[in-house]
Formats: sequence, structure tokens, C-alpha cells
Amino acid sequence: MEIAEAGLEAGIKALEIGVTEREVAAEIEYVMRKMGSEGSGIDTIVGFGKANTYPILTRTTFNKLSPGDLALLTIAPRYEGYHGVIGRPIAMGDQPKEIKHAIESAIAASNASEKMLKVGAVGADISKAGLDVLRQAGLIELCRYSGIHSIGTSEFEPPILTSVSDFILPNNSFISIDVPLFMTSWGGFRVETAYLVNTSGNTRFSKTAPEYIQK
Repeated sequence: MEIAEAGLEAGIKALEIGVTEREVAAEIEYVMRKMGSEGSGIDTIVGFGKANTYPILTRTTFNKLSPGDLALLTIAPRYEGYHGVIGRPIAMGDQPKEIKHAIESAIAASNASEKMLKVGAVGADISKAGLDVLRQAGLIELCRYSGIHSIGTSEFEPPILTSVSDFILPNNSFISIDVPLFMTSWGGFRVETAYLVNTSGNTRFSKTAPEYIQK
């Protein structure tokens, strides 16, 4: 996860008006390769603006960053066969109220699910905590997939902790909390963070907590 976070920091630093998605992706991947990454679990996602943040999985293009854009970074490096992951939206300047509300609600949903992470917790309860926040925020219809999942030899692997999951978290679980809000009138984003869950508590695998990021 140190590699993933370094990639995120490089990506945020590279976000300047006029830069292309592929240029930002190149900066992210250069830093991660220098740290020993052998590749990625999924292609590095860099998307700017409505059209290129609308899809759940988007390809980087020569689309240029414009003032007021919402940028989406999703980074999943692979090191010695294992994966890390981090996903964040970055606001380029002030955002409309509905976008800021969505980001803040996704962060709150992530935090609610995080509080439920403990050895012996039931998957459905972990999922429900976050989904309840989105329901209260009026955003549940934008949550396009069940995003709480294990992470290890794949970036997205079973168990998938859905609202009906009876999976019980064992000691030393590696879990990614992914709150996905996509295919909206203004685009979309995910807030994704990985954790280790054991009898000592939770360890977030990044210094960067889910938070509202604006440049």
C-alpha cells in the first residue's frame, strides 16, 4: 500500500490545468515502478470531467484537465503477486453542491463501514452501515455495485461483502471498502481504501484517510 499511496500522491501532484489523463497516469506508474511495482491489478484509472468519470471502469485518454473538473484516480499496483488499492476523487476548484454532497456522503459511508470492521463481524452488517448512509443522503441509486471485498492476489476478489453476505471476517482479513457512485448526470467517482482486520483492531493501509480533496 505504500506503493499505491505514493502513486496517489504523484497523481494529485500532477493534476494541473491542461495536463492529459495519460500524462497523469504516466506519472503515477513511473513512481510505482521505481518503488518495485510489477504492474497493476487493473489499469490505472485517471478520468477528468463528466464523460470520463461516468463509467465504472474508464480508459485514460488525451482528454485535458479543465478548471472545475472532478478528477478520479484509482490505483492498484501489484508487488510480488499481491495488490494494493486506493481510489479518490479530486475536486479541481469549487464543485456544485450535488457533487460535494455526493463526495462527502461517500466518505461518511466509507467511515461507517470501517467502524464495523472487526474479527467476527458479518459481511451484511459491514455493507449495511455504508448503504444506510447513502440511503439517508438520497444517493443509494447511484451505488452501482457491492464494493466491499477482499484484496490479495487480485485487486477485487471474494469474499464480496454484499447486503446479504453471511461471511464472517476471520483474523487477518485484508478488506477494501469501495464506495462507488457512478453514471450520474455529472459523472462519477469511487472512494476506496484498504484495511487489515485482526484481533488488534483495524489498520488502514494508507496515511491518506478518506477525505474531501480539492486543488
